[in-house]
Amino acid sequence: MLEKLQQANQIALEIQETEIQKYVLKNPQKLDAEMLRLVADQLLARQKAKHKLPTWFANEKVIFPPPLSVEQASSEVTAQYKAEIFARNFGNSKCTDLTGGMGLDSWALAKVTDSVTYIEQNTTLALVAKYNFEVLKQTK
Repeated sequence: MLEKLQQANQIALEIQETEIQKYVLKNPQKLDAEMLRLVADQLLARQKAKHKLPTWFANEKVIFPPPLSVEQASSEVTAQYKAEIFARNFGNSKCTDLTGGMGLDSWALAKVTDSVTYIEQNTTLALVAKYNFEVLKQTK
C-alpha cells in the first residue's frame, strides 16, 4: 500500500496546479479507479495542508492520509503549543499519544521528550505516519 501511496503522491505533485475535477474527468494518464482516488486524495490533502502543516507540505516525500484526517489533525502551531505545555509540566518524560491520527502531535512531542509512543487503530494511517516520521527525521 505504501508504494501505491508514494506513486499517487508523485503524480499529485506533478499535477498540483491542475484542477482536480478536470483531471479526474479527463484522466489523461488512464489511471485505474483506485489510483485515481489516491491521487485525488493526495492532491486535496496537500491543498488542505499548505497553510496548516507548512513543514509537512514543504517536504515532497511526505505522504498525506485522506483529506478528512488532515482536517482533523492539529495544526503545526497547535501541536507545537501542546508539546510546549507537556514539556513545561513533565520535562522530557516519555509520553503516549493514544489518538495518533496522522501523527502531528506525536511529531511535535518527539521534539521535546525522550520518546513518544504513537498508537493508532487504523493500520493504513499508522503505516503512513511511520513513513512520514522517517521522512521528517523524527524517529524517537
